[in-house]
Parts: sequence; C-alpha cells; structure tokens
Amino acid sequence: MKGKIKKIHTGKTFCFIAAEDGVEYFLHRDSFHGFWDDLLEDTSKGIEIFVEFTPMPSGRGPRASEARRVDFSN
Repeated sequence: MKGKIKKIHTGKTFCFIAAEDGVEYFLHRDSFHGFWDDLLEDTSKGIEIFVEFTPMPSGRGPRASEARRVDFSN
C-alpha cells in the first residue's frame, strides 16, 4: 500500500499515514525502515514524505508495518 505521512508527533515516536485507500494508518517508529530523524527534519521543512507499507489490523485501529520511504516524483 502507498501513502503520505500526514502528521508526525514530534516529541513521540509515531506518525499517521494518509493512505491511497482513504484510511489513516498509525505508524510506530519501530515499524519504519529508515532514518526516523530524517522524517522529522524533512516534515519540519514542509517536504512531503511518501511511503510504502503493509497494512495490519490492530485492536486500536489500522496500523502500518514494514514502512519504507519512497520517491514518487519519477
């Protein structure tokens, strides 16, 4: 599944993804493959961040797993 980082909670270790299926997914830092600090820095600069991930059900709502940053500008 593909989506865009919607909001990173800066003092915490999670964010939300606005996915192509119209659902908002919770993403914890531990489920992200890459440099979390780069996401924080880029979003603070207003850079849109796109990811591919595996959707997973959870008791607290939709969750993203195995997320990787991708470049969709090509």
